[in-house]
Amino acid sequence: MNLVPVVTFAVRFAQGARPTLLELFARLVISSLVANNLYLRRVSARKATRGDEMKSYWLKPDSGKTALEFRDVPEPAPGAGRSCCACMRRA
Repeated sequence: MNLVPVVTFAVRFAQGARPTLLELFARLVISSLVANNLYLRRVSARKATRGDEMKSYWLKPDSGKTALEFRDVPEPAPGAGRSCCACMRRA
């Protein structure tokens, strides 16, 4: 069902129809949604293979200079009686 507009654009283009400005904008939006979906799937798959860790950046002073240090730290979890986002706390 989600591919109906994409197929419609493809068929009209194959028939020789010239796209309007609105259709070009719709193609841009659809392309952005597809690209974001693929990106989030890749990030989710990568996170599932690594475990429950996240990348943390630390500033480390080193003999008068500041260096950026990367560390893998456990992903924080909400404490007892707390939720992970502010919208859930209001309920």
